[in-house]
Amino acid sequence: MSAALVVLGVWEWIGKSPAKTRSFPMTSREPRFTDAVLNGAQPSTEPDDSRAVPFPDDADIDTRLPPSDSNQPVGNSISERLPETNQDGEPPRKNDTQRRSNAGMAASQSSKQDVAAGKRLFEHRWQPNDPLAGNGDGLGPVFNGRSCVECHFQGGVGGSGTNAHNVESFEVLGSAPGIRSRDGIIHAAAIEPSLQESKGNLVKLLGSPMVPFLRLKSNQPRTNFEASAIRSLFMNTPALWGDGLIDQITDDDLRQSKPSQPLSGRLRPAANGHYGKFGWKAQISSLSQFVGSACAAELGLSNSIRSQQKPLAYQDDSQARSDLTEDQLAALTLYVSRLPAPRQILPRDSAERQQVENGMRHFHAVGCANCHVPDVGPAAGVYSDFRLHLIDSATTRVQTYYEFDAIPVYAPAEDDPQLGEWKTPPLWGLADSAPYWHDGTAPTIRQAIQMHANTGAASREAFLKLNLNQQEELLAFLGTLRAPAESH
Repeated sequence: MSAALVVLGVWEWIGKSPAKTRSFPMTSREPRFTDAVLNGAQPSTEPDDSRAVPFPDDADIDTRLPPSDSNQPVGNSISERLPETNQDGEPPRKNDTQRRSNAGMAASQSSKQDVAAGKRLFEHRWQPNDPLAGNGDGLGPVFNGRSCVECHFQGGVGGSGTNAHNVESFEVLGSAPGIRSRDGIIHAAAIEPSLQESKGNLVKLLGSPMVPFLRLKSNQPRTNFEASAIRSLFMNTPALWGDGLIDQITDDDLRQSKPSQPLSGRLRPAANGHYGKFGWKAQISSLSQFVGSACAAELGLSNSIRSQQKPLAYQDDSQARSDLTEDQLAALTLYVSRLPAPRQILPRDSAERQQVENGMRHFHAVGCANCHVPDVGPAAGVYSDFRLHLIDSATTRVQTYYEFDAIPVYAPAEDDPQLGEWKTPPLWGLADSAPYWHDGTAPTIRQAIQMHANTGAASREAFLKLNLNQQEELLAFLGTLRAPAESH
């Protein structure tokens, strides 16, 4: 997944909830993220005398950004939060209306500056001891990319990544029933060759742990044997479009999105008790935690959410100095929250539009919408239920002289995903986000459909039973789920 924000991506990774999570701090006044703030200075919260419009008093308005778990859109304009009456409880007089207009203009200008500052951080190419890192050490020492946009670029800024930017993650299976497994990232790069990570030095560090497996072979009884507990796989970078809307989805929204014909899908509680919505394993519940975790894990930028990784130790470095100030992290999160949501783009030709409409009916008829729920809370057209489903093969390829499929004997600890469990990925923007599947092994949408197994097998078989024309209609419908035009 991304080398940049999975970078916001592996945190679309196989991992579990971050070990270190803190609440997202907010300032008493929505700060202006200027170039000085990007360089680590504190933002000004005083009125800017150069503005043509005076900034309203704190007594009259609430200028705080709502928490990321709030149902309110992040960064609503100040004018939208002004009281409907004046301080005497009367309808606004002319002066009140003028103050409201002035406040809205000031908030709009400030918000644009904040988002622009976040965009510069998103596109910034980080270096060791980067001047933007303040007292931190900048990029690394181990990392997967030098910028967020390095991996999030397909279809426009904030999009998915190619397989060349996949992230190698690992999981150490539990050594006994109920033992929680360990997971992490094998970073692709390091600031020094001596710090370069690999699966080989991971195995050396952990001492080659072994766990019991059951060998699977259709024409023979299952046989019990021991094999390595370490499993690694590559994760593809997800798109970030519409993440601000996903962040506004509440736990109640998720519970109410239960499909009409429920399969084995389950919501996963994250570390803070809320249901996870971000990450391939639904391990993170809020966008602020997702951004902070990705900065640390993928770029090596420590922050208040999570510390960077200690080279060759495959764990957080609790002694690392922060590379991002609270205001830099807030600006970056605000920018990601404002990335536009994808929208369906219908063809103008009436015959082609009819083909798409037929395809949408097939999409529902074969059961795709049981998991790819069209609308969840404020995220209209997201096509996900954000649940974990056993959609992939639950087996793992055991590397011996003869390769064969096997399953671990010990079930994962409670709430930990099984090997083949994955969060239903949102389909909005699908047509502009190839390759598909969590590891990018499906180059086309058709192949991704054909890879559905276990609880997805019935929908796959129903799709294959459609005639060729009907299959093409369904694919035509999915082809209308495009990247947002604003991302180009």
